[in-house]
Amino acid sequence: MAAVLILIVLLVREMTWFSIAFLLACAGSLLYSGLYRSSKQFVRYELGRYELIIHSDKQKRLIPYESIGALTVQSFWEKPIAIEGELYRGYAYGLFRVASYEVTLYATRRDRLVLLDTQDGLVGLTPAADVEDGFLEELAARSKAMRIKDGFDLQARQGGTSRGFVPEHAKKSPALWPIFLFGMLLNLVIAELEDQLVLSGQFWFDAGSIALVVIAVVLYRTLLRLHRLQPWLFPVLSVILLAMVFAI
Repeated sequence: MAAVLILIVLLVREMTWFSIAFLLACAGSLLYSGLYRSSKQFVRYELGRYELIIHSDKQKRLIPYESIGALTVQSFWEKPIAIEGELYRGYAYGLFRVASYEVTLYATRRDRLVLLDTQDGLVGLTPAADVEDGFLEELAARSKAMRIKDGFDLQARQGGTSRGFVPEHAKKSPALWPIFLFGMLLNLVIAELEDQLVLSGQFWFDAGSIALVVIAVVLYRTLLRLHRLQPWLFPVLSVILLAMVFAI
């Protein structure tokens, strides 16, 4: 994510106060989340009589055994992107984008997941390494779900040929490039408008940049949810901003 932000700034024609304030806000939020947040998170799994019970500091979730169609162990190299979730050091809770799919994580690490194909979508768990095999065997026996040894095929294209098992209920996550493109074009428009503002001067530039950063931080998760529900919106807004760049 940091590399993408730097690339966006380098692609614009000049550094604006919005760019500087935005990068400082991102750096500050990363430092705050990494250094000053308390570690109260926990996740624990229980195989109940009729369902898998997930205990966490957020809430308790019940997954009926009959809703689990398949399960596997899968390794990931890319970092999950939070959609409606919380990512803190090794802890991940909530809805994330993993390998272009939506996965609900209840995890204490992110490199190796026990993936469940449930009726509500993919669910990722991280039982301890010394009990992982026993957990999988017991869960497969109670749920009567298929156990896939080679992992799910999460790279299969819709309508294409698959080389492995494609989870039935996996949900594709919308591509993120429209949001990045929207941010880049928005920065370009701001750069063009800075010299034409009625309220000119350093004070108003700084005030406007701070206001934009505050809005972006407050609405960050809302924008991600909006993009998930309406994937067409940001491409349309990007076209409008592009037209503004040429019109200014």
